[in-house]
Amino acid sequence: ESNVSSPACLAKLDNIGKVAGAAQEVVLRQREPNPLLLHGWSRALNVSGAGELVDYSLYADITFMDWSHAWGEYAPFDQTKDGWQRAFGVLDFGKPIYSIVVVLMFRWRTGAAVFDDVSLSSLQDGVCGCDFDGMAAR
Repeated sequence: ESNVSSPACLAKLDNIGKVAGAAQEVVLRQREPNPLLLHGWSRALNVSGAGELVDYSLYADITFMDWSHAWGEYAPFDQTKDGWQRAFGVLDFGKPIYSIVVVLMFRWRTGAAVFDDVSLSSLQDGVCGCDFDGMAAR
């Protein structure tokens, strides 16, 4: 439940009907509810197409300890921005999480997206030392 980080990932599409990215399941088995910070960086390269915000994002499907779910939580990136940008969101549901499938989502576009420094971190004691300026929000 500490940190799970990833190295860079290149998602490249030459057809709008395809999907690229990466996914990883993180098994937490929380005993008590504890909010988590999903955070990462991305850079769009020659991207075109008009998918929804969720289609270029850090995406999460959550399974709780009682086997209920929260599907489709996400922090979007902006395909029109040049250079690196960050996206993050706090996952706080008030009940213990069994696992989270984190997806580096890139679909319904052409071009490429590089994802880097993706992490899922525990927010201890309600403290987050984050700079929320420019935070992506849905």
